[in-house]
Amino acid sequence: SYGAGSYEVQSYQQRLNEAKAELNDTRSALENLDQTLDETSDNMGDSESAAGGLADIFKGGLFAGLAKDAISGLAGKLKEFAKESVQAAAEVKALSSSWSQTFGGLEGTANEAIDRVSQSTGIMAERLKQAGMQIYAFNKASGGDSVEALGMMERALTTAADLAAYYDKSVEDTTESLLSFLKGNYANDAALGISSTEYTRNAKAAEMFGTEFKNLTEVQKQSVLLQTVEDATKLSGAMGQAARAIHQEDIAMCAAISEYGLSLVKAGDGI
Repeated sequence: SYGAGSYEVQSYQQRLNEAKAELNDTRSALENLDQTLDETSDNMGDSESAAGGLADIFKGGLFAGLAKDAISGLAGKLKEFAKESVQAAAEVKALSSSWSQTFGGLEGTANEAIDRVSQSTGIMAERLKQAGMQIYAFNKASGGDSVEALGMMERALTTAADLAAYYDKSVEDTTESLLSFLKGNYANDAALGISSTEYTRNAKAAEMFGTEFKNLTEVQKQSVLLQTVEDATKLSGAMGQAARAIHQEDIAMCAAISEYGLSLVKAGDGI
């Protein structure tokens, strides 16, 4: 989930705080180093005694110790940052490539659909794309056309986001449960806050298509199942919960995380 007190936001906040603390430690070490150099310079008389004093400092290990600690800490952080940058850049490139291959000439339309879900739920678009591709591909493989599959993707992602916010779960886990349900795993109904029985499926099928559930095409079955979840979401009050759960601090946090992730990708591209 992504509420102000959620595990994910707290986890991101903790990581950001730890990173700030580590950078502050490095900055303090450098400031101490600068202060030591200033004090050493003040205590030195002429150039000859200064040279001797500096030599004593190097020999004594005072300057060397401070410099070693500062440089070692900075090098470690730079190495870790570089590693994360390369990984982030590789993941974004792989996702972008898969997204383009999945939608082809409809990529622009798919981006617009994802952006609508992102704007209405407050979830970053990049976070929705993997699940979006899976829902779209499953509907297409079941016989749906591109328009139907895109509509299914947008509706399913929006519903999953509302349920995730309502039950305080991650949108990834909720989307996985919804996709499993659409594939026919009816035992997963409880994870979505509904009760799906043969009777309820037949009733919804008759309402939408005028026949029993077993007589429907695979795409029609998916439509019935998603509509069942959407109806239950509306009745429970969960519909629109994602939008209601977004607070200003959450938006600021998401922006900070997004900016940090973007910096990793940019840095990774150059490594």
